[in-house]
Amino acid sequence: MRLTIQTLLTLTMALGAFAVFGTSASANVADDYRNDMYEFVPILRDWTAQIEQIADRAVAKPGDACSEEVADLARRGAGMARDLEGTIPPAALADAHDDLTAAFFSIAGTAANGCSLGGDLASEIEDELADATNALRKIGYFAQTAPGIAIELPVPPVTGN
Repeated sequence: MRLTIQTLLTLTMALGAFAVFGTSASANVADDYRNDMYEFVPILRDWTAQIEQIADRAVAKPGDACSEEVADLARRGAGMARDLEGTIPPAALADAHDDLTAAFFSIAGTAANGCSLGGDLASEIEDELADATNALRKIGYFAQTAPGIAIELPVPPVTGN
């Protein structure tokens, strides 16, 4: 009888610990994602601005689509897409995160073929850039509301009596 009680007590404690740690792990997905994306979103935005700028420039000067800069942006974009692919978003942002990841893979792949596209690079990535921008807007808003990240408010000047 004593062995049965000890076994039940041990099992109950193990299930209780699993419930506590299982709940806390899932509750931290949003915070972990928020903290990860807080610093990553500006980098992603910068990359999209760079690739859009050079693609627009290639419309007037098609040789720019075949530059080392485009090849470098393609490599960086593919790397960022892989980083996004390995990041777990909260359920509310899963669609935006998937859209962003797919857009980065697509833009990076298209940019890698920039030499064959020339001045058409901008039109080839236009839709994916719009998808990336929309997803970044949602994810960026979420990341900026991160708890635990200090914000500085303006302090009114202290004046004498």
